[in-house]
Amino acid sequence: MRKLALSVLMVTGMLSLSYGQDTAQKKPPVLGLNFMLNDFTTALRIQQSSLRDVLRNNDWARFSEMAYGLSIQYMEGLTKHMDFAGSLAGSFIKYPFPNKPISNSDGLLVEVDAAVNLKLLTDRYIVVPFASVGVGASMFRGSDFGACIPVGIGLQINLGKQDAFLFTQAIYKMAVTHNVADHFVYSFGFAAPLRI
Repeated sequence: MRKLALSVLMVTGMLSLSYGQDTAQKKPPVLGLNFMLNDFTTALRIQQSSLRDVLRNNDWARFSEMAYGLSIQYMEGLTKHMDFAGSLAGSFIKYPFPNKPISNSDGLLVEVDAAVNLKLLTDRYIVVPFASVGVGASMFRGSDFGACIPVGIGLQINLGKQDAFLFTQAIYKMAVTHNVADHFVYSFGFAAPLRI
């Protein structure tokens, strides 16, 4: 009887070890295209009052108060739960420089970010929440340069075995230099494997 119990215990232990291994791999290099919204209005309202007041008064910016843009994003897994994300974004806006009047005409805002996405789950799950933190630089009209710290949250949706993903993300860009305005960036996009 002891031999039978020991045999069953050993077989059960070996099966649980073989099923308990995590077969998820880190994300392969993927290239994405995102539609984005720059929200300077809400960030300014929060600075002038508080986040609580903005939420309580339902004073979040409307779509008509935001500037639209596009971004290209490169992502690659560093580990199963951590991805590198680099992006290049562009939008035509009237940039609200801090302590200066808003410009009368639109100009090209180019932003470059490098971030780390910290994923709650691995890529083998369909829906994966993540947090993001990084560093960023911006250029407006080719002459005004600045730096920021982007922090945010997002969702990654796995579209199947081809390593294609949908992404949605909300980022708050905190100014580091005096000529950058704090702002939110909301994005939605698609990423697919980069085949070389």
